[in-house]
Amino acid sequence: MPGWTRRYDWRGLYDKGTLPASTDPARGWLVTANNDIVPSRRFPSAYNNDAAAPNRFLRIARRIEDTTARAPLTATASATIELDATYEHWTALRQGMETTVCAAAHGDDAPPVAQARRLLCEWDGVMGAASPAATVYVLWTNAVLDQALADVLPGGAGSPVWHYVQSLLQFEAVVSWLWSQDETAPVWDDMRTAKRERQADILERAFVDAVAVGSARYGNDPSTWRWGAVRPFVLAHAFAPPGSVLGWFLNSGPVAVAGDTETVFKQQFVRADRARLHAAVGPVVRFTIDMAEPWAAVYALAGGESGWPASPFNANLLEDWAAGRTRRLTPADGPDDVTVRLLPAVGRARRDQ
Repeated sequence: MPGWTRRYDWRGLYDKGTLPASTDPARGWLVTANNDIVPSRRFPSAYNNDAAAPNRFLRIARRIEDTTARAPLTATASATIELDATYEHWTALRQGMETTVCAAAHGDDAPPVAQARRLLCEWDGVMGAASPAATVYVLWTNAVLDQALADVLPGGAGSPVWHYVQSLLQFEAVVSWLWSQDETAPVWDDMRTAKRERQADILERAFVDAVAVGSARYGNDPSTWRWGAVRPFVLAHAFAPPGSVLGWFLNSGPVAVAGDTETVFKQQFVRADRARLHAAVGPVVRFTIDMAEPWAAVYALAGGESGWPASPFNANLLEDWAAGRTRRLTPADGPDDVTVRLLPAVGRARRDQ
């Protein structure tokens, strides 16, 4: 905000009773996934100016509702939701592509384009590590952004401004916004041409561009473009960002993992990082706690228990974290446990003084 004006000064405090709240809702659960939990129409002041798209929230809610329709939600069932890698919005997107990218008549496709089109249109929306369709989708989304939005910037998709905008984590909300636009919305028109483009024109043009990019990077066989291979997860040490000289010694990985920017198992990359798609935001640690038995809580940690690369505990938990395996937060009692009684060294403390 422009701090040199008085327009945005604080005007006072809200009474606690007027703040948004939910106590023991009838549906039996509370969920947040960085989404806008309080729509602006329900509160008279700015509550969240940096909310994520609701896709992850909607997916969690759907999983909970589907589970509780059959049986009470358990800690084990809750833990499986943390690993969900389905892009919730894909079903709606796929239905809108019946007359465009997924139309039956594309007889002039080059072999890689035809294969990639089939992979995408038969995709179940799961951003699995072994899924080539997930890679096709991300490449296609990047191309759609360039075709629909970069034309208004000097220099187009190669503009430094466009690169900067896509380097912001908040930019991902623009992706969800773009998919929601009507097929004749002005955003689909390419300002560089005399023709008035529609959504179908941009989606098809972007799809061909996306396959060309994928072929140049990963080869001409789209079925080999597995998401976990083209976007391997590297846990970067604080002193060694990915791609640095020290990375070979200090970083952990690569590990093939599922998920992307809008899945529950989040592996968010910035759109400006087109070549590596390095995960910049994700679940550092996962906890599952049954409050009826808190001592049985489990966790999964991205990394290990030591920051020293030569230690056997440096990345000893990474594979478990990627695969969804958990460990007890408080180990169970064992036969070799030792009980130690600690007594204050009162006499020694006096002598030292």
